[in-house]
Amino acid sequence: MLYLGLVILALISCGVGFGLEVVTGNIAHIKNGREPNAGAAILPAIPIIPATYVLAAWGLNYLYPNLGYMVVSVYGVLSIAIGVFQYRKARATLEALRPGA
Repeated sequence: MLYLGLVILALISCGVGFGLEVVTGNIAHIKNGREPNAGAAILPAIPIIPATYVLAAWGLNYLYPNLGYMVVSVYGVLSIAIGVFQYRKARATLEALRPGA
């Protein structure tokens, strides 16, 4: 059951990362004089990131029982928090750069 929680945490982390990727891509588009219509590729991240979370937790749990859940969960929460902070900062930059703003 805890591994499912790690997969959900990894998917949330991916979602935050996708949003950040789109916003930073749009910032680059505007700086280069193009229309802000950037996208994000979800295919390589969706299977790899959750698998990495689960395998890292499994490996740490094999060495030290229940340590993997804690370490990977803390990493996931910190990753999401940092991603949200960066997203909000990049979003403010994008709004300032938008034509007509």
